[in-house]
Amino acid sequence: NTITKAAVTGNPVAAMVATLQGVNVENSPQTTVLANTMNKTGSGIYCNGQNPNSTLACNTFNTCFTGINFNAVSPPVPTNVGDQIAGPTTNGFAQKNKWIAIAPGGTKMMGDIFPAIHFWWKGGGVFTPLPHLVSPASFTTGAVQSTTNNFDICATQIAPPPPGQQREQMFGSIARNQLNFPQFDAENKWVNRQYAFRSLKENPSMLTLGMPDDSVYQNFYNQYASDNIGRFTQVNDFIAANDLTNAVQANNAVAPANLIESNRKQANEIYLNSWAQGILSFTPADSAALYNIAMQEPVTGGDGVYSARVILGLDPTNSSSRMIIAEDNKQEVAQAIKVSGKIYPNPAMKGEAVLDYPVDEKDNAALEIYSIVGRKEASYQLISGTKYHQFDISNLTEGIYLYHVIVNEVNVYTNKLVIIK
Repeated sequence: NTITKAAVTGNPVAAMVATLQGVNVENSPQTTVLANTMNKTGSGIYCNGQNPNSTLACNTFNTCFTGINFNAVSPPVPTNVGDQIAGPTTNGFAQKNKWIAIAPGGTKMMGDIFPAIHFWWKGGGVFTPLPHLVSPASFTTGAVQSTTNNFDICATQIAPPPPGQQREQMFGSIARNQLNFPQFDAENKWVNRQYAFRSLKENPSMLTLGMPDDSVYQNFYNQYASDNIGRFTQVNDFIAANDLTNAVQANNAVAPANLIESNRKQANEIYLNSWAQGILSFTPADSAALYNIAMQEPVTGGDGVYSARVILGLDPTNSSSRMIIAEDNKQEVAQAIKVSGKIYPNPAMKGEAVLDYPVDEKDNAALEIYSIVGRKEASYQLISGTKYHQFDISNLTEGIYLYHVIVNEVNVYTNKLVIIK
């Protein structure tokens, strides 16, 4: 992808670091940002929260204020992205990100990472981000420069390490309870444990590699399978299978031990009693509860915050987001959605589906599809002057999704989409 902010006149400035982002990576473990070009953005890549085992490689930053920003501002918590090196830290290859130029006053990388990582860059030429200017300086802890390799990993992307080494890199410190965070330690550990448990559940072969430390991962998995982390995973599985009865029972079995679990249980409960059954309205108490959750920070409030924002029609990545519909516009929009905004077929099967929504010639509109935990799974630009819009769903897995029709940056319609394959 090539990402350019055409409206920018001149070079980006410091005030744009958090507002003019090329790619945003927030609380998204195992994310790959590969081979993109960012032109004149405040941040080429903006990382925030817990993103373990993520890969930032082969990207080009052209006159950005900062190429990669590891946010540590709101709230002040270091970002986790994992080692940025292809292969073992003793004999690996640099990620080969490329800085063509830096906007005046800017830096190639900035922010705060925890735990400390190896961030290898290719020495010499335009590939080295030196001078390595960062703030605060703790970012440099654990950063190692590669000086002996010239291998072009971008031609073959990034080859995964052997299974045992990959498992250790991804989950070792989590399974052994060796992670300690300087701030919000309990919350960050919970997020990482949930990520590791879900990953091992989706890849059970990683529990039985025939290696001496298999038992470490098996014990970790079994411990959290009977914990609230495992119960919430069960709820998600039942929802994906459209088994609402068992989803409700599994959610009721959760006895929250912290704010993250309380938010997740309450968001699940409201969703299961409304949207999951095709009821798009909420009681005043449920609306107030969702809004209370939505206004929290995901770092401390967990992924229930994203779910509440999606259900309310707020931007999931921004706590100061707008509401779906202004109070004085609710009746007008409610009347309009009686005849438009539907997706056919629904449930949809593999291939294509059709959105019935008339987009005026002068309007800019999009269809956005989210998972029930608030992660954006797909976005489609709608054609102005058109009523029926075909879109490809072949890359979406079977399950239940929430979709929004966005017109001129306002969410005008929200509904449920079920995909079966």
